[in-house]
Amino acid sequence: YSLWSTTLGKHTLGELSVLVWKRGIAAAAGHDHVVRATRFGGSLDRPDPTHVKVDVTVETASLIPDEPALREKLRVGPPVKDPDRKTIEEHLKGPGQLDVEKFATIHFESTQSMLDEKGKGSIKGRLTLHGVTRAVEVPVTVTLLENRLRGSARLRIALSDYGVQPFSALLGLLGNRDVVELVIELVTRPL
Repeated sequence: YSLWSTTLGKHTLGELSVLVWKRGIAAAAGHDHVVRATRFGGSLDRPDPTHVKVDVTVETASLIPDEPALREKLRVGPPVKDPDRKTIEEHLKGPGQLDVEKFATIHFESTQSMLDEKGKGSIKGRLTLHGVTRAVEVPVTVTLLENRLRGSARLRIALSDYGVQPFSALLGLLGNRDVVELVIELVTRPL
């Protein structure tokens, strides 16, 4: 079943976001962040009650940091001023971090899964970020709701495992933590 990240009326078919936390002695001067993917696609399939297959590709240029509504929804903190958001986005997408000109996509493909009768379980797969592919295991919940499959998951990864150095400023007194959390909500088109 296909996924879309577009909005149909007021119903969004899925949401992929990343929580990024600040660190350092000067962390009080910085912000925790939430970054949302605005363009992604792929498939979510449940061939039988105990298994699920997932294949998702995110366009890195579509990543938008610190939208006020999403910061509020995920309780990340107060709004970030627009000029600061622009600077954050430039750093995020630039050659010192994700380098979206060189690495246009982030990709996840499941290789194995096991779900219980309630749709809870785990998915093993390959995550490719910044040109590096690593095996990951993700706790998931997959349910059938109103003739659509819905998959929910949260996964923490270390950016340095993928060759990405977290943002750092003021000689390391302010920066982002290496570990980030992917927040995944996928919804298929009607079955």
